[in-house]
Amino acid sequence: MVSDELRKRNCTVANAPADADVLVVKTAVEQSVQRATTVIGEDTDLLVLLLYYARDAKKRLYFRSDKSKISCQIYSV
Repeated sequence: MVSDELRKRNCTVANAPADADVLVVKTAVEQSVQRATTVIGEDTDLLVLLLYYARDAKKRLYFRSDKSKISCQIYSV
């Protein structure tokens, strides 16, 4: 139901049957072809995967650490 509502609002939605890290990263890289894209997460696995798949990124691709709402790190991939 959440996916349907997001799609109605013109959001890109991807559903993963298991661990979503690779799907999140591949989707972000695909979206970076059209626009600057930021992946927000606390998992360093996401950053490592972004670095691996970033060679396919066509525009700006970023990773944002969301560990602290007050101060966060943003990495340009």
